[in-house]
Amino acid sequence: HMNPLLLFAIVVLASYRLTRLVVADVILDGPRQRLLRHGGFVSEIVSCSACAGVWVSALVVAVTWPAVGLAAPGLWFAAVPGGQMLLSLVDARLGAKS
Repeated sequence: HMNPLLLFAIVVLASYRLTRLVVADVILDGPRQRLLRHGGFVSEIVSCSACAGVWVSALVVAVTWPAVGLAAPGLWFAAVPGGQMLLSLVDARLGAKS
């Protein structure tokens, strides 16, 4: 079994990176702009790192859970988006570019 803290760090980093891909990275500008034009729920998701982070983190946890047998998965579903959001805030504070 992998060290739980290391696993948590990997899951949070994966969630952060995938959230940034959805919300900010240039490579997805075209699809993101098309989704933003449609408005509604999906446009909110692709324009908000907190919003997208919850869904992306849930997906990453859901994929990780059966693969490694997460203990207390409910805590993971709560903690991973929190860690992802902290990284997004640091990213925004540092003024990272896409």
